[in-house]
Amino acid sequence: MYLMKRNTVKLTPGFIRALVSENSFNDADNTIEVVFATETPVKRYDWSRDRYFHEILDISHEAINSERLLSGAPLLDSHNIYGGVKNVIGVVEDFSVDSAKKEARAVIRLSDEDDDAKIVSKVKKGIIRNISVGYSVSEYTINEDKEVPEYRATKWTPTEISLVSVPADFNAGVRSENQEFQIANITNYRTMDKKENPNKDAEKREEAAAPAVAPAETKKDAAPVDVAQVRTQAVAEERQRVADITEACRLADLDNDFAEKMINDGTEIEQARKLIIEEMAKKSNPAPGGVSVTGDESENTRNAIIDGICSRAIPGSVDLKGNVKAAEYRNMRLLDVAKDRLRAAGENYSMLNEQEIVKRAWATTDFPALLTATFDRTLRRFYETSVDEWQMIARQENAVDFRQKTGIKVDGAVSFDEIPEGGEYKESPILQHDSANIKLKKYGRKYSISDIAIINDDLSVFSRLPQIMALGAQQFQSELVWANIIGNKQAPDGKSLFHADHKNLANSASSGNAFEKGGIEEKFLSLARSHMRRQKSPAGHKLGIRPAFLLVPPELQTAAEKMVTSIIASQTGDVNVFSGKLKVLVSDALTDEKAWYLAADPATTVADGIVYAYLNGQPGLRTESRVNWDTDALEVKGSMAFATAVWGWEGWFKNVGV
Repeated sequence: MYLMKRNTVKLTPGFIRALVSENSFNDADNTIEVVFATETPVKRYDWSRDRYFHEILDISHEAINSERLLSGAPLLDSHNIYGGVKNVIGVVEDFSVDSAKKEARAVIRLSDEDDDAKIVSKVKKGIIRNISVGYSVSEYTINEDKEVPEYRATKWTPTEISLVSVPADFNAGVRSENQEFQIANITNYRTMDKKENPNKDAEKREEAAAPAVAPAETKKDAAPVDVAQVRTQAVAEERQRVADITEACRLADLDNDFAEKMINDGTEIEQARKLIIEEMAKKSNPAPGGVSVTGDESENTRNAIIDGICSRAIPGSVDLKGNVKAAEYRNMRLLDVAKDRLRAAGENYSMLNEQEIVKRAWATTDFPALLTATFDRTLRRFYETSVDEWQMIARQENAVDFRQKTGIKVDGAVSFDEIPEGGEYKESPILQHDSANIKLKKYGRKYSISDIAIINDDLSVFSRLPQIMALGAQQFQSELVWANIIGNKQAPDGKSLFHADHKNLANSASSGNAFEKGGIEEKFLSLARSHMRRQKSPAGHKLGIRPAFLLVPPELQTAAEKMVTSIIASQTGDVNVFSGKLKVLVSDALTDEKAWYLAADPATTVADGIVYAYLNGQPGLRTESRVNWDTDALEVKGSMAFATAVWGWEGWFKNVGV
């Protein structure tokens, strides 16, 4: 059975962090999509009750008042609502709710004014991705059964969206005198004790929680003490003390940790001002000969934690010599790191069990970001050191978006003509090669780091899991590229890559035929090389193609290596003419045990062959993460935008073998 109570609460307006959705920029209408709210709990402070609580925004059409958004809510620069219209750099055009993912989304049209061009350009390029959303709450439902009360906002209004440099959690526990309050209706509920009388006056329970007032030794005719007034005055004075200390530290440009320490220590405002002046003096006049700290200390700490975890997960991967802070974290279990981040955030975890510690660290600290950065570092270590044969035989293109990209060709002479005095230059038209196209597709996989893995100090999530993910990504790309060859995919002219009309396929059984099939022998290699050297451009000019690679399946590796190995010949007829001329590439992707190929080096050949592409600025694999509150796990998503295609045939030759 639950006890219910309705009341009002006074809170400052809130801010939540969000991100511009990946690859969401739409060039056609100059818009971006943002996920501006989720149901992730955020720690705030209830000034009416002098306590912290976890706020959850209910993500539903019933809970969200979208009138402000749909009437053209502004996109601001860093919440500067007092800077006039010059700080408006966009406008909200649409709003939606993803019920499955519990995400609130908005489509924002960006400004095309010259004054905003630099900021908008950074948004388009993905340099600025951090969004902060201002909102107000008019109705809460409060769950008192939680160790930290849970306030679910069942009626709330997004008021404005801002681009910010750092996606901070603006904690409502810090306010200044000029901040406005919002009044919200609340419904409290908690499980009723079996011995409780549900009809008992609720005010008596509140009186029991009031500060005790010692009885005064007064004369019989002394006025009685008004307990409620004393309590109200004490609360007001404490709020004023917290507000004054916070504001003084803000004006002095001191961090929140310094202010929070004085607040927790009960420091009076007069003493706090003295300590603030002393701290400012220390920063302005560092002691001579002392240690000079460069860079952001919190950033140094984060890097040290990542180094420490990496060195434990993959011994020898990080040089800890002279890195005292990283060496310190190297001796910490993952659960100890979670506790460390809670301490740094001013969180008290002494009454929490291990699973609650991890869950709290997920919600209120940078612990998820640190683990994601550690995972990403080890993932890239494996991914970037893995080199496949296909990267040598295909040329990379860059695609700026997911629309179809086409190649180019020179339709005319590629040689130079004499220009007489006063003469004109002849043009070689460069045309879009519409048949040679490539279009990016997005691929990905998701992995989870559970709270159990953290508690059990399972370091394989930072060693084996990234390795498997990296190798899987490389293997996936490899299969797509090799499929162009073993599947004999279509070339831009509508014919297969290896085709008789392309003069790059030896499959004839007739002896003496120019395209006779055969094994890896001098005769057949010589024929293949000659056909490649005779390839011409569309205008009939020589391309000068030279084979650089001999591609074979594992079954032909020995024969291929013998063919290109230098030997000391006793007579001219025994000289190996292909010695040092070809590089053998062996791939288990080649399933035909008899067929072999010659390929030109795409880096030095004018003719196109096989191409592959990544999204511009995002080569290879990239990772993102989020905390899943249903599974108490950190979900790490690996994704890549990739495509491959055949853009030409002149630099390739296939012999089906015997």
